Amino acid sequence: MDRFPNGIPPPDRRKPKLPYRRGLKVQITRHIPPPPFGHGYVREATRRGLLSFNELAKYPTASQYCLENPYPSTEPHPNKTVHTLEIVDVIAAEDGRGPQLVACRLHYDIGPLFVAKIYDPLYYDWFSCDNIWLADYEYSREAAAYARAEQAGIDGVYIPEYHGCWVFSMPFLGKPVATREVRMIL
Repeated sequence: MDRFPNGIPPPDRRKPKLPYRRGLKVQITRHIPPPPFGHGYVREATRRGLLSFNELAKYPTASQYCLENPYPSTEPHPNKTVHTLEIVDVIAAEDGRGPQLVACRLHYDIGPLFVAKIYDPLYYDWFSCDNIWLADYEYSREAAAYARAEQAGIDGVYIPEYHGCWVFSMPFLGKPVATREVRMIL
């Protein structure tokens, strides 16, 4: 069954143009990632299952799907400090790509340059699968790998230095005003 009768999806009037470009500034806070799940892990009862093709067919646009299916919530991080992150260069960012990779700085500093891996399901390949589930799956597994490497003392030795998991809000276009949570690893 084709999701779109003529093979062409309807225009997505609430989806902004890919925002992950040089100059973007967002307010980020620490985030506790969900436990890793999927192949090789015991799935938590609190994680929602993968939506079927028929369930996905109920959503004609990626923005409607993301509005109505937010990430499953996680425990709030005790550190509520807000930081400003500014993208200073794009490493790999494209609509339909999956995770976006950017070079960034905190607080407009000329200090250290960081790499952010951004898991925004609105910019995953909308036609292939349940993007919220996939973004959460990839984020949770990578966060667990970095945390384990950090605990083992190999953080920054054999792998890039891990600066934690973060979350920020990004808007949808149009009315009513709405935002979505976006997760990332720094």
